[in-house]
Amino acid sequence: MQKNRKFLTKYKKELVVALVFVVAICVLSFSYAFASTEPIRSITITSQNTSFTSGEDGSWQVTKSGYWTGYTEAEVTFEVDTTKMTDYQYRDVIFVLDISGSMSGQKLDRVKQDSKELLDDLLTDTNNRAALITFDSTSTIVSGLTNNKEQLTNEIDNLQDTESTNYYQALVNVDTILKSYTKEENRDLIVLFLTDGYPNLGTPNEKAQYQYLKQAYPYITINGVQYEMGSSIVDSIKAVSDNQYIADMKTLNNVLFEASENTVPYDTFQITDYINNDYFTLRSVDDITVSEGSVELTGGELSQEIIWTLDGLKSGSKATLTMRLEVFENRYGEGGTYPTNNSTEVVSKIETEEEDVSTTNTPILADNYKVIYDGNAPDGSTVTNVPEAYNYSVFSTIEISDQVPNCTGYEFKGWDIVTEDVQKINDNYFIMPDKNVEIRAEWSKLST
Repeated sequence: MQKNRKFLTKYKKELVVALVFVVAICVLSFSYAFASTEPIRSITITSQNTSFTSGEDGSWQVTKSGYWTGYTEAEVTFEVDTTKMTDYQYRDVIFVLDISGSMSGQKLDRVKQDSKELLDDLLTDTNNRAALITFDSTSTIVSGLTNNKEQLTNEIDNLQDTESTNYYQALVNVDTILKSYTKEENRDLIVLFLTDGYPNLGTPNEKAQYQYLKQAYPYITINGVQYEMGSSIVDSIKAVSDNQYIADMKTLNNVLFEASENTVPYDTFQITDYINNDYFTLRSVDDITVSEGSVELTGGELSQEIIWTLDGLKSGSKATLTMRLEVFENRYGEGGTYPTNNSTEVVSKIETEEEDVSTTNTPILADNYKVIYDGNAPDGSTVTNVPEAYNYSVFSTIEISDQVPNCTGYEFKGWDIVTEDVQKINDNYFIMPDKNVEIRAEWSKLST
């Protein structure tokens, strides 16, 4: 015992320092653990060998987000964004525009406006060129290939809708322009074929004319833009184009820009995601939707794995995946936080660039948020009997407190929800969002 006392006396200072160090490490570890389970709306995964931020060719970024969609229900989305890579220096674009009667009004006005924006961008480089062909019952070569932006803009402004729809004559005029065309090694040629309707004249000759163009001019790419015709590509447009795009008046601008250039596709692009089955489950592959590519769900109930394959994805394009998850009922309402996934891996290859990026970062959802009552005391006054704050699960139905606060000289007029975007059921009930809700007292001054 005496020896222990002497030891403690001799090394008292050193022991205190060591104890402080251990406590600090414990506090930091606890703080880190707490911080790591804070709610996180979204995370990003980026290519490592090429910089997406700097816009390097073929680079990519995947944004992964999570949010509640209902009581015990959540969605996780993947948004893939890529930068374009091309294997040519200059472009020639032949605009083939439908001006039939069904294009009247705002539909044609939007085509004019967005086509002019594309021309303005394309012809900024004086080495690029554009041509303009229109079609209705017949077809007209409005302009051959030129870099004269003013001329083409004026021609587009003067377009007027008329009569029926004849794909065949439009493709005949493409041939007329190409008969005098000389293909250059560093120049790409694209036919931008836009229509809002089915061919009703000259059919089915358009199919044979398309095949002839592909044989006579193997270097051309014909991109069909299906405009304001629903969400499924129609067979008549597939029959006259190499690639098809769907557009409406809201999306036309982006679609025209995308369809006006050929970019190098990814040889490989695959995202593998592992669901956190401690909290969530995916009922079936039918609860996954993708904008393109294919998806499969593998593994058992406690080790679910999603594989999204996007091989052939064009660089410079975007793609989305949405999965609908369900929280195990015995876990929801615990007042905790829920990581939606365990890990994600993105593998890609484009030309000589290969990527294999993995991360355990993931969106984290919280199910409990506070309803906070603010007495909103008038200047110089004090408010009493204000309801206490309580925690509630997201998407719970919440009744606003009927507790009446007191403030001398003022009359209580009611509670007002001041937090934005709160779904009210009526004056007394609301749906709990995934954030704290502030409810403020309203007062009116009593007359003397």
